[in-house]
Amino acid sequence: GRPWMLRVNSGRGGLMAEDLTLVGFAKPTIVVVPKAEDPEFVRTHATRFADHGAATALMIETPAGVACAMDLLGAHAAVCMALVGSADLLVSLRARADAGRVWEHHALSHVLLAARRHGHLAIDSVYFRYQDDAGLRAHAAIARGLGYDGKSCIHPSQVTTIHEVYASTPDERAWAQRVLSAWKDGQGSTKGVVAMDGEMIEALHVTLAERILD
Repeated sequence: GRPWMLRVNSGRGGLMAEDLTLVGFAKPTIVVVPKAEDPEFVRTHATRFADHGAATALMIETPAGVACAMDLLGAHAAVCMALVGSADLLVSLRARADAGRVWEHHALSHVLLAARRHGHLAIDSVYFRYQDDAGLRAHAAIARGLGYDGKSCIHPSQVTTIHEVYASTPDERAWAQRVLSAWKDGQGSTKGVVAMDGEMIEALHVTLAERILD
């Protein structure tokens, strides 16, 4: 009963014909297009996928893809998601991987800004060391801190850890509950601002609180 995604593959002449045919038969919720770089290409295929009732997710994993992420993610109304592909991006940039992911912060931020500009989800790349739970937590926490909505998995054993990283913490939930209570008790919707724990609370804090509790 969950939505599912089908990744199509590219050949020398573009997306493989067999994969495109499969979209029509399999009826996935979302079609994932790898190495998205050309807005017109995205527009053409997103239109085709939409005809089959599917939204389109774009893998941003090359310098060209990062550079034109804003145009790619706004290329068609059926585009709904950006997925970062760090492995290919690392090779393309000739960068050296590091635990803090410093080499890709600029790309992660650029893709996130483009996704938010168009109201799309932003999904972080996979972590290949599927038996390294501590490494996965640290890797996931970096993109979570930037504002990403989720993370791709390379192995089912990673699902629980990723959910834990992306879930609101007990402290965050407690803060959110206090914000909503203070806003209601202080008639924030009428006054526009209330005080709580020495902090001025505005409507933007209420929005954040509701998001945390959701």
